[in-house]
Amino acid sequence: MRALREGFVAGLPERLATMRAALCAEDRATLQHEAHRLAGTGVSYGLPGLTTWGREVERKVKGGAPLAAFAEDLETLSAIIAAAVRGESIG
Repeated sequence: MRALREGFVAGLPERLATMRAALCAEDRATLQHEAHRLAGTGVSYGLPGLTTWGREVERKVKGGAPLAAFAEDLETLSAIIAAAVRGESIG
């Protein structure tokens, strides 16, 4: 399981990059899809904070929140990823 978690965590910066590109392109569908994926997988890899983040962002996208609101969310995701890479608990 540890190797799977490490592989998952190693792929998170790419997911963040995908979401940043989607924000720049005003691509709500990709933002929602990636948030949904993170919400669904975070807890499986021992990252419940990632699941919480994904659910909240997915809810905001579905609710039509202004795109500008997601810049701060992506910074929060960046901090969550950095903590996960350092092996810190995210909850």
